[in-house]
Amino acid sequence: MIRATTDSPGQSPAPDRWAHRRAEPRPLAFFWTTLLAIGTVIALAGTTSAGILAQDIYRPAVRTLLAVALTCACLLWPLFRLSQPPEPIRGTRVAIRDLPVVFIPLVAVLLPQRLWFLAGWPTSIIVAIAVAMLGWLFVVGGVLAAALDRVRANDPARSRVAAMLSIILLMGAAPAVLLVTGGVTTPGDHGPLMLGSPLTCITALTVDRPWSGLGPRVEPGHWAAVGALWGAAGISWLRAAWVARGLPPPEASVARGGSPA
Repeated sequence: MIRATTDSPGQSPAPDRWAHRRAEPRPLAFFWTTLLAIGTVIALAGTTSAGILAQDIYRPAVRTLLAVALTCACLLWPLFRLSQPPEPIRGTRVAIRDLPVVFIPLVAVLLPQRLWFLAGWPTSIIVAIAVAMLGWLFVVGGVLAAALDRVRANDPARSRVAAMLSIILLMGAAPAVLLVTGGVTTPGDHGPLMLGSPLTCITALTVDRPWSGLGPRVEPGHWAAVGALWGAAGISWLRAAWVARGLPPPEASVARGGSPA
């Protein structure tokens, strides 16, 4: 985007305080894909024995990889953005711009697990995991969007801390309930409540059931929990829109220093 300037011919142009942000979201894409690639190599490097891929070893490894990757996405993405000076644009625009950058690498790791010589999960599980991953990213994205608008407006430090604490509480609430009620330790109990956290939702959808003679499958209760997750995502974005309405528009910041292209 070309900005008009009132500098006279003999004067040097005013410095662009947003020059370092013109490349967004490419820095986020680079760091996230690099981290995910390194994590994938580390997690799956020891799953082969004598060049043969053992599925009973590979499935737990890739399950752990996906759970850790989703958890890192839900934590590191808002941490990355909230550690930067806010851009003079709406927080919802930043979150929507970042969502494909975070989600597509996760799907790139997930989709090959449909192949029989890898995890061999059925299509229903792959779809359910992808929908749950995207739902959690939308939940976090709504919290991030509201926090970015507050940081940009008038309350940088407290809004950053409050946003990260809110995300941590959202992620930890369901595992805490399961831990208190004994749901985590009950054999074979991987109910829909486990989809209430990125820490446990991958396990809930992919756990093997050798005692029942059934492999991993998506139950109706899982789909209901995924639907509830998307309901929470909608509430998160409605809240972000409500917060943005009560704050001054970003035009004032644009006038002071310009906006990224």
